[in-house]
Amino acid sequence: MAAAVDAAGAALGALGMLASAVGFSTLILRSNIPAAFVGASFAWLTIAVVAWYVRRKMRSMRTVQQTSGSANSRTR
Repeated sequence: MAAAVDAAGAALGALGMLASAVGFSTLILRSNIPAAFVGASFAWLTIAVVAWYVRRKMRSMRTVQQTSGSANSRTR
């Protein structure tokens, strides 16, 4: 179980790093280096938090569906 949680966190972090790389490469062409680093950091933070939130919501919805499904099977 702990390995699965660790792998999920690594995947979410990888999405954030991908956004950071794309943001930095885009911003470095249009602005100076410090602004590109700030923009890339903001992109990483935003994508990582949104991905974590989406995963959390999907997991809680799956848990609710599984518990309601088992309750329905007991009443039959």
